[in-house]
Amino acid sequence: MPKEPFSEISQLMIRRCMACFIGLLAVAAVPSAFAQGCPMCYRAASQAGQMAIQALQHGILVLLIPTLVMFVGVLVFAFRRAASTE
Repeated sequence: MPKEPFSEISQLMIRRCMACFIGLLAVAAVPSAFAQGCPMCYRAASQAGQMAIQALQHGILVLLIPTLVMFVGVLVFAFRRAASTE
């Protein structure tokens, strides 16, 4: 009986990676995804004073940190759950 070049698990991993890659390509192809750097927003932020610039920077961190914590938490939960089922 000939050996398969990939086990079932690696085939599943390849399929998931391909699906993620295709999903990323689909998101990157959407023109509105590149509208985040609109000139009007950039001009308004650059003309703001130093306090407004600091407020924008702090606002970015306030929105970024909880999102990253939730993302990492879900990943840790998923990996522990997957490890416990094996």
